[in-house]
Amino acid sequence: MTSIFATVGPSLRTPEAVRAAVSRGARGFRFPASKHDPATLDTLAREVAAVAAELAVEVDLFLDLPGRKVRLISDEEVALSEVAGLNIRYEAAGAPEGGDPSIPGVRLVGAAHMAPIAVGDVLLLGDGEDALRVAEAHPGHCFAVPLTGGRLGFRRGMAVQGKPHALAGLTERDMSTLSTLSTTSFTGVFVSYVESASEVRKVQEILADSHREPPVVVAKVETSAGVADIEEIAGQADGVLLGRGDLLMDVGVLDFHAASQRVVDHMAKSGKPLIVGTQLLTSLSDSWLPHRSEISCLCDLIAKGVTGLLLSDETTVGRDPGRTVQVLAELISTYGTVGGALFR
Repeated sequence: MTSIFATVGPSLRTPEAVRAAVSRGARGFRFPASKHDPATLDTLAREVAAVAAELAVEVDLFLDLPGRKVRLISDEEVALSEVAGLNIRYEAAGAPEGGDPSIPGVRLVGAAHMAPIAVGDVLLLGDGEDALRVAEAHPGHCFAVPLTGGRLGFRRGMAVQGKPHALAGLTERDMSTLSTLSTTSFTGVFVSYVESASEVRKVQEILADSHREPPVVVAKVETSAGVADIEEIAGQADGVLLGRGDLLMDVGVLDFHAASQRVVDHMAKSGKPLIVGTQLLTSLSDSWLPHRSEISCLCDLIAKGVTGLLLSDETTVGRDPGRTVQVLAELISTYGTVGGALFR
């Protein structure tokens, strides 16, 4: 049985949108703490729970801890197709002094966790949909030229191609959020960039101190180090989320399939739940029919018995989250069985 998870965002926020998603098969909801504070997300989670209760359906409500991901922040959205480049300052607010005032200045948060940036490096945005090439590198800032024409949105993630970042471990913000989770409605947490069982154990210990019945802990495996230690991680966690977006940027194009397959194969043997996420039906955000490659990949995952599939951009900013959930549910019912709440 394969359960459908949907990520809450601007397109999936109203009771009507949530009702459409639940009625068409969504049984889990992900609330990303990278863009909103936990209190705001808890309010949204309670609203989702209320809609599910009206429909007499049980759902999983997962808070996704942001972890140490490096992110670009600008005061307003930037269209890469309309700029000659970006002035990127590491950590400190604002753009470097001097230079062309028409070139937007943005701030890089989390620079302490990334490898040094050098001239010629390719900076990947989001899950690699957009990229910039570094033309100038200076202490504290760089100048990068767009290679694609997408948009730089709020807190969009960034990675340097071919240079893994040191992202493992809980941040102070993560630990603070975990310590107050008992007052929220979340039934589980996704822990980002897990690379060892000890990281999962630490989360479980924090939750055990404040909960009579601790929430479910699902480890996000999205780096080569996490893939290498999948046996120990799966043994400690309640489940695993294969984060394919960050994994591709960490291991590269040629090793991506083998890394993903290692996780899928081990989880099938372990008997623990595996959720596979990101870019499952991204084409439905703009197109009526899904891409043929998406259909083939999804049907393969369903046939292999993957227990959960996570929609991300398709439901956060896609034009019709309910229809995307319906298409995924129909694929699952054709090649497998649609599951209920995975951890309830």
